[in-house]
Amino acid sequence: MSSLAKLVCTLNSAFITPALHAGTCPAPARSPAPAMPLDSIANGDTSSLGAPPPRVPGPDKDALAILTGQIHALLERVRPDGGPAFVKALDALGLGDTQALTRRQSDRLLSAFKLLPTIKPLPGEAWKAGRQELLRNALHDLTRAARAEAMLHEQIARHADRQRRNALPGSERSVTISGDVGARFGAPLGGPGAGVKAGGSWTGSDSVYDDMTVARGNTSTLQAAGHIGGMVAPGLGLQGTVSGYSSLADLDISLSMQAHVVRLGHASVERRLGGNAVQRALKRITGVRRDRYGERTNRALAWQSRLPMLLGRQAVTQPLAFSTRGVLIRAALTTHGGALGVNAEYGPGHLGGTGSMSRTELCAALPVRVTEPGKDGRPAGSDAAIQSVLETRVARLAARQEALLPPALQQVRQLLKHPLQPHHLGMRLAAVAAVHAAFDHLQALGELQLRASRQAALPLASLLRDWGVESGGHTDAMINMLDTLAWLQATPEPPPGPTHVEWTHLQRAVQVEARRVHETALPHDRQRVHHATHAFREQIQRTASSGFTVSVSGSLPAGGVSAGFSVARQVRQDPDPLRDGTYYVLTFQAGLGLSIGPILSEVQRRFPEWGALPLSEVQRLMDPLAVAADATGTGKVEVRFFRPSFQDAPGFPASARGSRLYTARVLRGTSLTCGLTVPIPVLPAFSPNLGAQYARNDQSTFAERIGANTLTGLLLRYRSLCSETMSAAEAWVALQASHGNDLDRLIDTLADAASPPAVEARFWLEQKTATLDAFARAAGHATRRTQLLALFDAVGDATSRKKAMSPLLAALTLPAAD
Repeated sequence: MSSLAKLVCTLNSAFITPALHAGTCPAPARSPAPAMPLDSIANGDTSSLGAPPPRVPGPDKDALAILTGQIHALLERVRPDGGPAFVKALDALGLGDTQALTRRQSDRLLSAFKLLPTIKPLPGEAWKAGRQELLRNALHDLTRAARAEAMLHEQIARHADRQRRNALPGSERSVTISGDVGARFGAPLGGPGAGVKAGGSWTGSDSVYDDMTVARGNTSTLQAAGHIGGMVAPGLGLQGTVSGYSSLADLDISLSMQAHVVRLGHASVERRLGGNAVQRALKRITGVRRDRYGERTNRALAWQSRLPMLLGRQAVTQPLAFSTRGVLIRAALTTHGGALGVNAEYGPGHLGGTGSMSRTELCAALPVRVTEPGKDGRPAGSDAAIQSVLETRVARLAARQEALLPPALQQVRQLLKHPLQPHHLGMRLAAVAAVHAAFDHLQALGELQLRASRQAALPLASLLRDWGVESGGHTDAMINMLDTLAWLQATPEPPPGPTHVEWTHLQRAVQVEARRVHETALPHDRQRVHHATHAFREQIQRTASSGFTVSVSGSLPAGGVSAGFSVARQVRQDPDPLRDGTYYVLTFQAGLGLSIGPILSEVQRRFPEWGALPLSEVQRLMDPLAVAADATGTGKVEVRFFRPSFQDAPGFPASARGSRLYTARVLRGTSLTCGLTVPIPVLPAFSPNLGAQYARNDQSTFAERIGANTLTGLLLRYRSLCSETMSAAEAWVALQASHGNDLDRLIDTLADAASPPAVEARFWLEQKTATLDAFARAAGHATRRTQLLALFDAVGDATSRKKAMSPLLAALTLPAAD
């Protein structure tokens, strides 16, 4: 360690409490995970600490109330010297002591700060002026944080209300913008002819899948189509079409609707804190992004260590924490497909048939925090490939001169030379304690940098150099600290005995400290830290679809009606055996639309002249243009049957094989489309054209029933509800509330030992069928549901083990060092 860094550590250790009360240096930042005493870590004693579970995504329920109390306390100190204009503005606000500040109240309070008089220190009372300046600065920063927090609560409530109708699978909202270039060959006025066109489109969508995940995607599509047709008899026209497309989508997948709503709320807050509409549009073009919510809340956290000096110890009675955003999964979806269609038109009626095929592949990168234990109790860092990457990173970090290394990296250097020496576990625990101390100093200097950047610059640069960061910020140092912790944790598990107890203490200490670093309020690039310190497992899902659709429609004076029926077969390859198999989907659809074209024609007929332009001239200009604007409401019934692939296993009874009702859904939706096609006359029988279209679709699942003649549907729904935002107990309560009747029908079916659900359960449980045999005995309604929950847990564990061995799941990978 450099001499300057050693001096900083000594000064921080000896004078951090006196400096805090003097108002010149902050204490370490509060973090959601508790800080661990150094002696406890070094001695391997973590029994009293416990590893705090990861926080549920969303705002902290107490943050706004804590900020409001602190703002009221600061107002009491600022008010006497605030001047009559400021006092009058405060009285007009009517702030209540028991109610949390709203966004509007925070806005008005920030405006009232402009009425505060300039501080003019009297001779000999410079300290009083400095204290008043500190009070005002703290009040301003806490009010800005309260405004951002109140705005977040408002936006989350708004998005939660909007997304309530999209809670069930099958719901989707999308916006599509497309353009194409085409040409038509043939006789005009409905004569025989042919045409081709090619174009591209962009689609932004939010979709809810069967596993209750919510995907926000941006899809780019290239498509081409051709048609041939004409009038074959008076009033009767036929047309044949062929088309093909290829699309690529980038998906951001949230594990639950609640996590998705939290992300939507944060995005709305970021936009509103980013300035007016022009400023926000400019930032979209330049790509400049700032975490303004994080900036405001970080400054509020930085003041927590100084408020006791300004207001007394009662000012901070409980720790302050702010919103977390949850896990986000990145995925790529590619689709290739084509269709053949025939359409017949007779008068106002249309009859069409279309056959289609497509191939879809989804590649998702599932993040796994390296220091968190898996289902086998071992962290991801124990994997040989990941351990090799960690050792490369840490070895490069510890390859400098030993005198320049901090204590933690000095221990790492010794362990790299002799990894399995007799006391290596004790050395690893001592290194974890040293990382803990270094992160304490990084947080303290990070807080000081928010208020006095010049004072913090030199010691902070020295600390960053100790951790291998020559030019950069907190993010690189945090990544290096987390790499060091993960490498210290990744040591082979010893046999039972005293050494194993020490190894368990090491695993626990690293887990707690890593969570503390991940969840810190210290300003940093969270996305970069997440990418660098998480291992990723690629999961592949493939679907081959084929089907046909028959539709009929009729024209009305101001719109039209339509109806359709489709059958599709989907062969899905999925690592989850509860979803791997063949689906048959039957869809019945009806729609009623309103078209603006006939309405415009009627308006044009009723007004013979547009200003000084005769009607004949207007028609001559508009007739070549094909303008479409339609609004349509649709109703849909979707019935799906499922034949899981595990039925083909050698031990599965043939009597229980076959496709069975999986889900039945009633969906409703609306669509708004508008488009313009501009022909470019070249020759009498040849006319190129340009087209542009806009479409907005909204579809939501109105009602859903899950089949009770197979175990897969309800079991998948239960396991899908168990997520970072909902515990297993909460998921079971939610499933009973939404599909209680389906659960009761499944319970009645399981009473028959020869029924398909009972056979499926026996297949997965193998010889451990005690939970299934309980359904053969008489029991009450509550007992039956408890037995079903136990059966779900047992079969779910078995399918999870099968999923872990799927060839569609790749090995864990950790990004190589930059």
